[in-house]
Amino acid sequence: MRNSNFLKLDRSNIKLFSNFAFPILAKTPELKAKYVAKFESNNIEIRPIIGGNIQNHPFYKKYISDFYDLPGSEFINNCGFYCGNYPGLTDNDFKLIKDSMSY
Repeated sequence: MRNSNFLKLDRSNIKLFSNFAFPILAKTPELKAKYVAKFESNNIEIRPIIGGNIQNHPFYKKYISDFYDLPGSEFINNCGFYCGNYPGLTDNDFKLIKDSMSY
């Protein structure tokens, strides 16, 4: 069953899928905050989705003076996160990740 609090990521253009993480894109920043808290309460480390809006990073502000409206990047920055995927994950780990994605 699909959780309606998340956006489905379109991977139809990818022929071979080998990921190092499970990306999660919540529909709102508020939902992201709720799920991040749930993951953290289950001791699952999460990270921001790589990329997001690079203009929000201190090094960008230090060296670049041009800023642009990037609504897609800003949305990913505000609503996305991921948890790691690696060979050592157990069935219990997968269950905990799945349970962390339900409300």
